[in-house]
Amino acid sequence: MRTTLLTIIFSAFLASALAARYSITTPEGLFITNGGYMVEVTEPSNYNLWSIDQLSQNLQKNWHVIHYFGNGYIRFSDFVDGTIATVGYDAVIYTFEKDGEYSYIIPIEANQSGNRLAWTVEEQSANDKNLRVKLRPYMRTPNQRFQLNVVD
Repeated sequence: MRTTLLTIIFSAFLASALAARYSITTPEGLFITNGGYMVEVTEPSNYNLWSIDQLSQNLQKNWHVIHYFGNGYIRFSDFVDGTIATVGYDAVIYTFEKDGEYSYIIPIEANQSGNRLAWTVEEQSANDKNLRVKLRPYMRTPNQRFQLNVVD
């Protein structure tokens, strides 16, 4: 699996020269941003553009990686309910499920464990009201919807 992942990441690196820049937004208009280490959900900033690389042309495998232009991938340290997204150098492969103008972003590793988890926007904790992207059971709830917007 590790060799396959390295091959996929190398393919993404080669494709990144042609990759489009995207903003990833919530239905409320907040942006998924690179907060250095932590992925943040904020108003627009200089750090809200991402490169999304498709890893497979096979329509049966809608696989992508999301990275901050060579400075790290949106990733999760573990694929369990409640894990918070960070920016790091280990890529995570995602599948996007479209529903009209929105997409649900699902890490394929989480699906292999029998848990179907998806990106979810919620407060970091009861004491920390900053919005974060967490993994939660995939329920197609409003806080799991994202727009992938190509930026010129």
